[in-house]
Amino acid sequence: MWRTLALASAFFPGLFILCIRLLRWAAPALSLKDRILLSGRLVSTVQAAMATVSGITVMLSCKNVVHDRHWLAVEYVWVLVPYMTYDIYVMYLCHWHKSQEKGILEKKHSLASVWSFLLQERLMVTHHLFILIVLTPITQHFRGELGDFFVGCIFTAELSTPFVSLGKILMQVGQEGRGSGLGSPQLQFIPFPCAPLQAWLSWGCLREEQPHSCSTNLHGSVAFLPFSHQEAQWHPRAGGCAVGWCCPLLHHIHSHPCPLPSSIPSHSPSSSPPGCSQCPGALGCCSPHIHLLPPQLKMQDTLLHKVNGIIVLVTFFLCRILLFPFMYAAYGRQVGIPAYLVPFRIPLHCNIANASLIAPQLYWFTLICRKAARLYRSSAAHRSR
Repeated sequence: MWRTLALASAFFPGLFILCIRLLRWAAPALSLKDRILLSGRLVSTVQAAMATVSGITVMLSCKNVVHDRHWLAVEYVWVLVPYMTYDIYVMYLCHWHKSQEKGILEKKHSLASVWSFLLQERLMVTHHLFILIVLTPITQHFRGELGDFFVGCIFTAELSTPFVSLGKILMQVGQEGRGSGLGSPQLQFIPFPCAPLQAWLSWGCLREEQPHSCSTNLHGSVAFLPFSHQEAQWHPRAGGCAVGWCCPLLHHIHSHPCPLPSSIPSHSPSSSPPGCSQCPGALGCCSPHIHLLPPQLKMQDTLLHKVNGIIVLVTFFLCRILLFPFMYAAYGRQVGIPAYLVPFRIPLHCNIANASLIAPQLYWFTLICRKAARLYRSSAAHRSR
């Protein structure tokens, strides 16, 4: 018990800090708030995987759902206790950083900021405290040596958490795209190489009003560019070319010397960057490559986000809603009574605990369904346009 508590108390905060530092190295453009949000979701994914594996192991090992024992049913609860405590604090950190971003200047760890957090996240905090204060004593002491199978079932409720976290990460990426300018309908300032681009051979395709999928081979790399309409102009202050385009992906294209098509709009040579002899005034700057940035990064419109949303709905419904009827049916099958009679044959506190656990799950599942319905309606409206 004490060794497990100590290891878990060090593991989850340590992993959280490690993720923050790795993100600072791998993605220095991310703010501290975004690194904290992403790190928290990554750690929750790791814990969810651990809990799911532990739960499945317990369930498969307990043939008799009432009397069979497995050590993980007891030991992993001592992993959950430090995790739930850690997770409450990480939720507070996320809340505080979001408040700072919104201009709510509250001192960290102040009574006002803590109270604001408790009001906004009261359901999640109540859920965590219920597990810590109520369920932990029940699973570790009051149930005696009965019901390891059902403890394992509760562990598997975490199966949906990695997909919920992935959905939030995708939404966060989309919000960061908009916040950093990727979501702006204005022109993006993009550095072009001094040598004209082979991609401009497709200019006739790019000028079309109807969307096309243009493929261009640049130094052995194939770039698929679904454009609708494109305009290019030199912007002296930005040190690059301002290009407005419509594409859901980020492309990285290397330069290749080629003549510019005559149909590219020309600009005054005086607006070219100094010391760039190969730039004809329309395109160019001193850079070995180009980054084409989408003006709108809507991750909720991607196939990955839609598929993940379906998986969230299915896993949440199976592992957090149907899980409870399944446990009642498993007990009824073990003792030889119909499932609908089980609530009247088991202790009252078992029914109360199950009702307390399923109530927030039903609420969250309703929110997920509403969000999925809004996403479907907006996607259908976009296709109709």
